[in-house]
Amino acid sequence: MKRKHSFIYEKCLLHYVELLRLIHGDTSETREIVPILLLKLNRDEECHNFLKWWCTSAPLERYDWGDPLESKEGDWVCPTDQDMYENPTMFEFHQEHLFEFLCIRLRIVSRFRLMEAVEIRINDAISDCEKLNHLLDILPSLNKIILGEKNSSKNFSADKQEEILQDILVSVKQSGKSILSSILNPEPVFSCPAYAVFPLKTLLGLFSSISIAKDIITAFCGIDTTYDVKF
Repeated sequence: MKRKHSFIYEKCLLHYVELLRLIHGDTSETREIVPILLLKLNRDEECHNFLKWWCTSAPLERYDWGDPLESKEGDWVCPTDQDMYENPTMFEFHQEHLFEFLCIRLRIVSRFRLMEAVEIRINDAISDCEKLNHLLDILPSLNKIILGEKNSSKNFSADKQEEILQDILVSVKQSGKSILSSILNPEPVFSCPAYAVFPLKTLLGLFSSISIAKDIITAFCGIDTTYDVKF
């Protein structure tokens, strides 16, 4: 993302979070925009925190960030200590944000698969030439770059994340929404007026940047990509 675009998204995010802080009923449905902005900014963990908070608290009439006068502009008012690697299908209202949860999980699985591919290539190189043993020394650094800091979550493993991804895909399919088909074939959405499907267009753009997305979804649901643009 270009630096100027990132700056614009950051400003938009501050504006929408401020609306949520001041307008507890969220009559403008700001909650639909905040996760998209966070994903555009590659702030997946914060996006998960926001989505979990909304799924587990707001729909149950516990949406209360307190008196706006007791907080200040710019405060990030939803919990920040959640586990991004947990299974979101365990949240009662997770189906309200299936697109976002699927995007986050595909990104996580993509990083694990990339790290696995790097390890395989390095091990193959070492087996071809013993003088390349020093490559092993850089694996921890590569792991940190690709996967981030070592996480204490019990779900922080490639196998567990692949399993959770399948759970999310099943949940998406059971929802009856055309999410998977639109990721494989976004043209019907892109042909709609921008004002009608703006958030959806942005989300589909995010999926297009995840190299494994279409292959995984095709393997899961086949190649039928016909659907009506209704979500």
